[in-house]
Amino acid sequence: MPLSTLPCPCLPQVLWDVRPLGLTGDLLQSLLDAAAVTVNKNSLAGDGALGLSAARPGGVRLGAGALTARGLTERHFDAVADLLHRAASIASACHSECSRAAGRATTGSGAGSGSGSCGSAASGAPTLRAFLGLLGAAEEAGGFRGAVAALRADAEALAGAFPMPGQPLEGGPCPEGLGSEKQEGRLPSMGHQSTLMV
Repeated sequence: MPLSTLPCPCLPQVLWDVRPLGLTGDLLQSLLDAAAVTVNKNSLAGDGALGLSAARPGGVRLGAGALTARGLTERHFDAVADLLHRAASIASACHSECSRAAGRATTGSGAGSGSGSCGSAASGAPTLRAFLGLLGAAEEAGGFRGAVAALRADAEALAGAFPMPGQPLEGGPCPEGLGSEKQEGRLPSMGHQSTLMV
């Protein structure tokens, strides 16, 4: 979509096609939610032919507006891109392990094991429930809890350095001219400061 047709050309958005990574938008969005990074799953052209739908689309939508409104600059976007890349790598590894576990369960070799509970959706991707279960499992059980926790810590460290629009850091007074007498110089919270909205 050309920038001129976007609602506001000054705030470009990118549709990230995660299908080449073997992922779906709902799986990556769920992992990023767990890591304190907000994105939106988004349908892409050709999803229907691949058995994907609006509930299980082939991409995620990324926007710069929420980040630039918080004061992130070009060098900070490199860190955001690194977080997104790490999330995609974790999601891809989790997806692969879940698919292997589903295969073991089908052949009987994984029956009774915790990892054998990975179901498969019609598109061939693991079910969201199975994917989230493996994401939350400890590494000793073949899960990815530690990797997601490390990603979340890094995302919160980056986000925590930038106030939400209209909200000062650590609940301090609002910048001059933004407060009202009724609110004694403070604006209501507009969201958790340690979440990145991409």
